[in-house]
Amino acid sequence: MKFLHTSDWHLGKIFYEHSLVEDQKHFLNQIIEELACSDKAGTPYDALVVAGDIYDKAIASPEAVTLFNEFLNTMHEKFPQLQMFFSAGNHDSATRLSFASGLLHSQNIHMATEATRCDVGILTGRGDDAAVVYQIPFLQMGSLTDSDGTVLRHQNELLAEACDRIRSAHKKACRTKKIPLVVSAHVFAGSSDLGGSERNFVGTAEQIDAKLFKAFDYTALGHIHKSQKILGEAVRYSGAPLDYNFGEKGRKVMLSVTVTGEKVDVEEIEFVPLHKVTRLEGTYDDFISGDYVEYKDDYVEL
Repeated sequence: MKFLHTSDWHLGKIFYEHSLVEDQKHFLNQIIEELACSDKAGTPYDALVVAGDIYDKAIASPEAVTLFNEFLNTMHEKFPQLQMFFSAGNHDSATRLSFASGLLHSQNIHMATEATRCDVGILTGRGDDAAVVYQIPFLQMGSLTDSDGTVLRHQNELLAEACDRIRSAHKKACRTKKIPLVVSAHVFAGSSDLGGSERNFVGTAEQIDAKLFKAFDYTALGHIHKSQKILGEAVRYSGAPLDYNFGEKGRKVMLSVTVTGEKVDVEEIEFVPLHKVTRLEGTYDDFISGDYVEYKDDYVEL
């Protein structure tokens, strides 16, 4: 199975009172271009996996909704066989994101908004190269119970329950042969490197133990904006496609992932931003007398 892993789009984000809709349209077009180029090369993708925070706010702006709608229409028109997976993140409204989910599901667009459906997998790919994709949306307090009916409240115990359900469902569905298991999850892994635009949690109540994902062939993570490996190649954050903070400046990528049997190959494909994010330091006289024409198209913090 070959798929693109990305996350944390935050459509509708306002950056210092400036709309980023055009910047976001630019990176969405790059996703479409990557899919089209791979199709043309005879190595098409089977899926797009977006691990949460589609929108920046629970009540998304009209511009953000329009942008996402246009993206889905274009994707379905150009790649009708592509499976598209979108998980609700902590910034999304699961209820609003679930609108028309039944209809979208029939068009290969899968919106994961209910924690109780985390063990519903979608067979994706071709023949012996297929894999089953499961989605874990951001887990709200009380969204799952354990086998005894106890309401679960903390992220780690909620995730442990979700992973148990997925393992059990996958084992039951794949009795005769091993089929790779891919999971998408919107979580805060305890060892991850935070950037400037993520929420910094106090204590460890919101952190999870990434070892819960060790049984899976690949885990596509969202929530942290910096692309990074958590447990080797098989558990990774794609990171956000744009810098959403001046202290977050760094390489932004989408991940091209190929899962074949027990082997996982990951290639980083760099996003080229419409505008770079630049922080400059100096004295007032430096900025008045200096030549900064090279930064004329950037978002600049002095």
